[in-house]
Amino acid sequence: MSTQEDYFEINEIENLIDNLEMAAHFLEASIPYKWKWATIALHQALYGALISTLQGSDPRQTVVDRQKDSGKAVMLHVNRIPIDVIASSFGKDEETIRDWISNPYLISLEEALRRVKRKESLPPLVNAQPLVTTAEEDGAIRRLTKEFRNEFEHFAPKGWVVFTSVLPPIASSVLRIIRFLIFESNCVNMSIEQERRIKKALEKIEHLLSP
Repeated sequence: MSTQEDYFEINEIENLIDNLEMAAHFLEASIPYKWKWATIALHQALYGALISTLQGSDPRQTVVDRQKDSGKAVMLHVNRIPIDVIASSFGKDEETIRDWISNPYLISLEEALRRVKRKESLPPLVNAQPLVTTAEEDGAIRRLTKEFRNEFEHFAPKGWVVFTSVLPPIASSVLRIIRFLIFESNCVNMSIEQERRIKKALEKIEHLLSP
């Protein structure tokens, strides 16, 4: 008989919650590199919130990167083109095409951010609300992504002194955007329990960021 430790289930909302809870966990931890891990978790939470806002009823048609061959293959599959025909059109074997369809590239965080600001790119819901950001918030996302997360994830040999005082304002801007996307865009479906956990994680992070 399987036990809880034998497996776990995950979906886009649970993944978002996990990232928020991990951001709170690391900010609370007494470890030297807590801001490294909190930054990575916040970036993933933001990306998850953006994708969850845009995905609608069929994420294959809304958040898959159609510029890449894998995305093009997904769209052919959505339109009921046989696997062997898709494989032939790309000069690939059928196993490769099945892998592409199962694991397509998502649109980038930057593209997702552009789309959530356009009502026409949101799911076709009457009360869907596009995101509006300030220049400061846009700058915070750029710094979170390029200056910190990318450097942490793809660390090149170097010595790097990170002054952590710049990170709380960046995190606060990102949290405001996540909160809007999840609770005010009217595009994200979740259970009452998931909503409770997201609110709890956001409040905990905000408390930890306060002076």
